[in-house]
Amino acid sequence: MPSELKSTTTDMSRRNARHVGITLLGLAGALIVVALAGLFMAVPFIVRRDVPPGSTVQLGDLLTVSDVVTRPDGTYLLTLHFTDTGGSAIDPKLLQVALTMDGHPMSPTPVPLERTATGAYRAQGQLTMTGRWRFGVKSERGTMDVVADYARSFQ
Repeated sequence: MPSELKSTTTDMSRRNARHVGITLLGLAGALIVVALAGLFMAVPFIVRRDVPPGSTVQLGDLLTVSDVVTRPDGTYLLTLHFTDTGGSAIDPKLLQVALTMDGHPMSPTPVPLERTATGAYRAQGQLTMTGRWRFGVKSERGTMDVVADYARSFQ
């Protein structure tokens, strides 16, 4: 094989290999960027939204006011109020509440809700021990955790 043809073939092979390497590097970089963007977009769904009692929170397109009152004997009163962006009371199509306790691997306990008016709900019950409790509120527009710290009174 003539030396001119041999060197041209070798140069083309090097260029093709370099082109393939650069293309693969670019694809790997694009894949990393897409994975990071997906991770950052998923953060609101991964991270719990802790809501202190008495707070107003945007839950999808609803404005939610929640409150939890705990008494020294462990009874609680949870209230939830939902309004649309115009301030009108509205009932979510799906509304579920479940009670869990931080640091205890117990199954969530469903909390029965009583509808007191359009967009207004109430739940009453008994906390079984002292600690940090979570009322997991789930609607078709999002989820949030209303937290309550219960410390028994020793008076």
